[in-house]
Amino acid sequence: MTFTDGRHDEDPGDFAQADEARARAPGAGGLRGEAERVNGGVAETCGAGGEAALLADALTARGVEWAGAGAFEESIAVLRRAMRLAQEAGANAQAARAALTLIEEHAPSGRLAESEAAEVYRRAEDLLKGTRDAGDVARLRACARLVIRLLSGLGLHDEGFSFYGEVQRLEERLIGRALESEAGDVSRAARRLGLKHQSLSHMLNSRHRRLLAKRKPPGCGRRGVVGKRR
Repeated sequence: MTFTDGRHDEDPGDFAQADEARARAPGAGGLRGEAERVNGGVAETCGAGGEAALLADALTARGVEWAGAGAFEESIAVLRRAMRLAQEAGANAQAARAALTLIEEHAPSGRLAESEAAEVYRRAEDLLKGTRDAGDVARLRACARLVIRLLSGLGLHDEGFSFYGEVQRLEERLIGRALESEAGDVSRAARRLGLKHQSLSHMLNSRHRRLLAKRKPPGCGRRGVVGKRR
């Protein structure tokens, strides 16, 4: 998923400063805690010449803000981008914090597939090896519990438990796995799940639209001999 904030051509330092100012404003709510983390990392990243790492911190704060506003797809996309930018810049702590934020904001609700949640956690754990930051260690442990819970099954006695919600989340995970294993081919994924192509297509276009990105574009790879260009 591509980040489309419309400000990718701006100076990263200005971008980070704007996000910090927004986080400090009244009504920013849960973003304030992440803004404090951004402020704490400014000296470190700037001293190391890590402009991209500073931008990654600002993007992480933006991801928290968007999640709080209900813009979940945008939040997931920007947090993934923050992880990538920080890791490419060699800023392991910032990459790990973006990864942990992705888990914290989206794993409990099931918006993050269990396979991705587990992979993101493994990445964060690897990036934070040897860290002495108590806050990072605490977050890592809390995220470990979230991922274990996600992988272990249903929270039947949890407050707000919904039978239909759990069924839909399980359905989404199974469809996601089938699409991944069949390289996005809906027909083959449907056969793997024991469904008709039309049934799986209806599910994707109605209650699992988030999985459409995993689908191979219609007609891709199906051009016959007659359709080949000379």
